[in-house]
Amino acid sequence: MALLLATLRVLLGGFFVLTGAAKLSEQISAPVSEQMKALFVQFAEVFPLKVFGYQPDPMSYQATVGWLELLAGLLLVLGSPILQEISNLLLTLLMIGAIFTLVSLNESLSTYIPAIVCLSLLILLDTCHFAAQTQDGPDPQGGRLQVHSRNPESRRSLPFGTMPLSQQEHSGAHRLYHPVIRTPRAIQC
Repeated sequence: MALLLATLRVLLGGFFVLTGAAKLSEQISAPVSEQMKALFVQFAEVFPLKVFGYQPDPMSYQATVGWLELLAGLLLVLGSPILQEISNLLLTLLMIGAIFTLVSLNESLSTYIPAIVCLSLLILLDTCHFAAQTQDGPDPQGGRLQVHSRNPESRRSLPFGTMPLSQQEHSGAHRLYHPVIRTPRAIQC
């Protein structure tokens, strides 16, 4: 499974590197570059933020999308796991934007297919990565922390994020700390 995910990640990353480079350079394919310029003029007309009064220059829009695809594709292949997740999210948002643009232009269904396939593969990659992480389990102790005190009889296992109210209390009341907000709340264990 890991080999399949790595292969999918490399193929998707390579595809986005090539498409990003094609948007940035005329030397890869001059006819494709001219076609891209014409398309981005249309894409700029239906840009989602046009509702708020912002319409990008078609050439800068093309360059921005090209650089984002190129860099995110490279990070998808070569980046650390967190950078791979960020690039996957960025590419997913780009593909959602591409589908929105094509729908806004009333293009035929055959023009949606590359964006839909890429979006589906990116979501599949993200879902499989998430499933693999949850299957491995983040905590080898099953999400429980060992609380040690000086008294060996009072040692016990507490749920993750809990701390004893004090060393004198042995009634089972503990303080639960939210992992993000860090607000205490007394609970009974």
